[in-house]
Amino acid sequence: VTLSVLLIGLGVIIAALGDFSFDLFGYSMALSSVFFQ
Repeated sequence: VTLSVLLIGLGVIIAALGDFSFDLFGYSMALSSVFFQ
């Protein structure tokens, strides 16, 4: 379970770094969804 959460978090970070139109609200919602899993 921990590994899957870390992989999802890493994917979110990579997606955020690759996104030039950085959306703070969308990023925070994605990050909170990781924590609530």
